[in-house]
Amino acid sequence: MSVAFLGIGLMGEPMAKRLLDRGYLKAVWNRTREKAERLAAAGAVVATSASQATCGVDTVCLCLTDSHAVEEVMFGPHGVATAPVRLPA
Repeated sequence: MSVAFLGIGLMGEPMAKRLLDRGYLKAVWNRTREKAERLAAAGAVVATSASQATCGVDTVCLCLTDSHAVEEVMFGPHGVATAPVRLPA
């Protein structure tokens, strides 16, 4: 299983780190790139957009501040909804 984690803040960073340590995490993304970069040293791929992070993964985890942030990350110009769909094998 591959996972993209969107929202690398106080709660999201330790959760993403656990997924990374167990080999599930494919990519991370955060609106403030510097926060996501902290996981790059541990081996995470830092995506340039939510859409890029979620391209080709099995699961998407969100850890965002509020419903406005969720709406923007999911349906904004470079949001999850714009990522190509991967059909099951």
